Amino acid sequence: MEHEYQIIDEGFRSLILNPATVHIEKLWSDGRWTEGPAYFPAHRALIWSDIPNNRMLRWTETGLTETFRMPSNYSNGNTVDRQGRLISCEHGTRRVTRTEHNGCITWLNLLCMLRHVARRRSSQQLAGTSMRDPGSIIVV
Repeated sequence: MEHEYQIIDEGFRSLILNPATVHIEKLWSDGRWTEGPAYFPAHRALIWSDIPNNRMLRWTETGLTETFRMPSNYSNGNTVDRQGRLISCEHGTRRVTRTEHNGCITWLNLLCMLRHVARRRSSQQLAGTSMRDPGSIIVV
């Protein structure tokens, strides 16, 4: 059987513990440039961004793929915090947002984190500035 994917990094094979029992399935293929998949427990759905189409999509166990948010402010990277809330990087607004369990969106002020990361810049240089294009994010 021909696979619909290509393994570029051989380290990926170790993630597929037993290729005879692990099945990789393409869930959806109508995006232009998709990134940032994250499982969002509050919606019991896989969420990802279709950046040029300015939308976020969701796939549920029913097999249905539908629009989760449009416009998405050109969201890119997504992750989930320890409380199960969706965290998204928005290029259009140059901010990082959190989608609460009830669907409300909260802007996260990450200035204190930026101060820690950008050690070469003074806090005065960072104060009042926005992120250029937040893209990828993790929660530790």
